[in-house]
Amino acid sequence: MSPIWTPMTTYQTQSLQPAFKKSFTLCGKQIDLILGTRTEILSMTLRKKNVLSTKPLPKKPYKFPTEKSHNRSFQPKWITNDFAWLAYSASEDSVYCKPCWLFFHEGVGKGGHQNPGKLVSVGFRDWKKAKESFKKHMEKRYHKLCVLQATSFLKISAGKQLDIASQLDSQRTKEIAENRAAIEPIIRTILFVQNKNYL
Repeated sequence: MSPIWTPMTTYQTQSLQPAFKKSFTLCGKQIDLILGTRTEILSMTLRKKNVLSTKPLPKKPYKFPTEKSHNRSFQPKWITNDFAWLAYSASEDSVYCKPCWLFFHEGVGKGGHQNPGKLVSVGFRDWKKAKESFKKHMEKRYHKLCVLQATSFLKISAGKQLDIASQLDSQRTKEIAENRAAIEPIIRTILFVQNKNYL
C-alpha cells in the first residue's frame, strides 16, 4: 500500500485537473483522495498532519522489492528506529523526507537554482548507500529548516503554540503594556509637579 501521499516529482505542476486519485485506510476506513497539484496538497492542513504524524509503511505482510543485481531492499527499521522523517512509497519503491517534501519551496545551491533532488523532489532508492545518504541529508541546512517548520506546524495545529501572526500580535500587546507601565510614573510626576505649581 502506498503512503497517503504519492509524491509529485515537479514543482511546476499547475494544472487545475486532479493529478491522480489514491485511496488509503485511515482509522480503519477506506478513504479515496483525489490529489491535485503540489500547491493544492500543501495547503491542506489535515493531510499535512497525517503525513507528518504517521509512519507510512505498507501493511504486513509486505515483501519489499529487491534490487535484481544485489538482493538489497528497503528496510522498515530505517523508519521505525533511525529516521522517523522518512516515508516509503510502495508505488515507486523509494523513500522521501516528509518534512522536506512538504515544506521545501526553494532551490538549493548558489542562487537557489538547483533542485534538491533525491529524498525531496525525487524518491531515493539506492539501498546500498541508504543510511549514509540519510545521515548526509539530515545535515543539510534546508532539511533542518524543514524539520523546524514541520515541528512548528504540528505544535500550532495542536494548539500548543501560537502562529506567527498571533505571536507578533501578542508580543505587540505585551510591549504596549510595558510601555504604559514605564511611562505611568513619569506622567504622575508631571501631574504632581503641575498641581504643586512648580512649573
